[in-house]
Amino acid sequence: MRGRLLLREARAMGESVPKAMSEADEPSAEAKRVLAKYDEAVQQFREAQGRDAIGTTATHKAMYLTSLCLFEMAKFDRSNYQRALERLRTTRKRYFDSPEGQAACLLEGDLLRTTGRPREAVIAYRRSLASVTDLRVYSNSWVPLDELRRRIMTAYRDFVEMGQFEQAFE
Repeated sequence: MRGRLLLREARAMGESVPKAMSEADEPSAEAKRVLAKYDEAVQQFREAQGRDAIGTTATHKAMYLTSLCLFEMAKFDRSNYQRALERLRTTRKRYFDSPEGQAACLLEGDLLRTTGRPREAVIAYRRSLASVTDLRVYSNSWVPLDELRRRIMTAYRDFVEMGQFEQAFE
């Protein structure tokens, strides 16, 4: 619970802070405060994982939320992209059949797309969509159906705008 509150606080703090434009950019003092708040949340999620000795859904949630924090941290300090990608992939591989694994897969696609890796992004998006076998029974509290549609359409539009027609139509 505390980790989620810290995540919410970090998001609120980060709304008015400029994002990093490249890996070479040093985070501003404000961005460093936001990053510290995200770090606190990550620590809480890791502690939650450590307390879950039998690997229940609490571990799934903690791993996904850690991935989400790292993804959001990368907006302020691009050196976090690789850490986020590694955690997203681990979460996806371990828990693919869970809502957290499916959400991690979609977020992996978003991260790859925004970092200029369109071919890998398409693979992640395909994996994510392959897990949706019946829209009538689709249920994921992390990524509701409307959000899934919106994010896939955003990716499609981005590929078209960047002239990456092959990726857009894959």
